[in-house]
Amino acid sequence: MVSQTRKNKENTVSKILEELNNSSAVFLVDLKGMNVKESVELRDRIRETSSKLRIVKNTLLGIALDQIGKKSLVKDLLFGPTAVLFVQGDISAAAKVLKTSLKEFEKGTIKGGFIENKALSAIEVEALADIPPKEVLLSKVLYLLQSPLSRFAGVLGAVPRDFMYALQALRDKKEAS
Repeated sequence: MVSQTRKNKENTVSKILEELNNSSAVFLVDLKGMNVKESVELRDRIRETSSKLRIVKNTLLGIALDQIGKKSLVKDLLFGPTAVLFVQGDISAAAKVLKTSLKEFEKGTIKGGFIENKALSAIEVEALADIPPKEVLLSKVLYLLQSPLSRFAGVLGAVPRDFMYALQALRDKKEAS
């Protein structure tokens, strides 16, 4: 019996390790007060961002984090009931879904998290939610790159156009004379 329990814990730690290795960011959340319906809805919303929300034991999460050298980033957050958001898609989209859902349900709090080797406070995770989606940022960058080029093209196009207007005016003046 004892070996079976140990084996289950080892399997859980290996699953957590796999999720950690596949994640671009990890957020820790306290879902205290949230009922089953709300937590299922939160998981569904998060799944739409290509991320996963798992409730894990702090000790097993601590073991997994220790094995990859990241426990020091969140050791102060491993207390009480903890849900882990393994972000595998757009980081700001996952943070936005988490923030808006917790605000809507009026239950649960963001504890913090990390991106690569940078620890994040709860405030920093919430700030990530305010970053526009990747597509919007890319379109803004493209607009900024395109804007000077289009103005330059307009200036270059104005020279022959103005020259043609001058020729036409000269021709009209000669015809009038």
